[in-house]
Amino acid sequence: MFTQRIVLTPALGRNRELIQATTEQVRLRQSQGIRASLSTPITGEGRVSIGIQFDNLADLQAFREKNREDAATQAYFAKISALQSQQPRVELWDVMVSATAATAPKYVQGIVATAALGQGGALRDLLGKRALALQAKGIDCAFSQEMASDAQRFGTTLLFASLADFEAHRAQSMADPETLQLMAKLTPLLAAQVTVTLSEVLVPFPLVAQRKLAGAASATR
Repeated sequence: MFTQRIVLTPALGRNRELIQATTEQVRLRQSQGIRASLSTPITGEGRVSIGIQFDNLADLQAFREKNREDAATQAYFAKISALQSQQPRVELWDVMVSATAATAPKYVQGIVATAALGQGGALRDLLGKRALALQAKGIDCAFSQEMASDAQRFGTTLLFASLADFEAHRAQSMADPETLQLMAKLTPLLAAQVTVTLSEVLVPFPLVAQRKLAGAASATR
């Protein structure tokens, strides 16, 4: 699976309008059967992040080509262009460990690590195993590698039902010997400081169960 992430930065005083426009667009996409989500940092920076999931790159290509020919999509692009202070940042991530998403999250923590030269494989293995270990402990998370990037960047996304759940996880991690051991192994593999964000989910991805039901229904048509 692949996730396209589009980060939009509002112009001064246009944050509310940007959230409204992107919320409407994401809900429209979902009604069209496209797996999309919308989130915004809780730090008040005003950005919004749109996520779109694809089973393969052929689906991404078809999506891009359809957008070029769709008048409504082009009108949406023109509308939000006037609400932004800079060009959108577009990222493409290869999802190697998928979130189970049994319930819709309300908050997500994003952790991005950049590998030092020659350490990409070791960093991928370490963080991938960490994501699976967290899932085994009942913490819903995903692990991805960014594509089309100058550096080898790896992202871990943790999903939470509330800020209280996030706080409990953070307290537990700070006292967890396994986490301390991970940090010791992680540092020599990094080219830069790990970046951490905490965002509120405004529109969640469709749940796994819903996606399975939708896939089964389409298969019988």
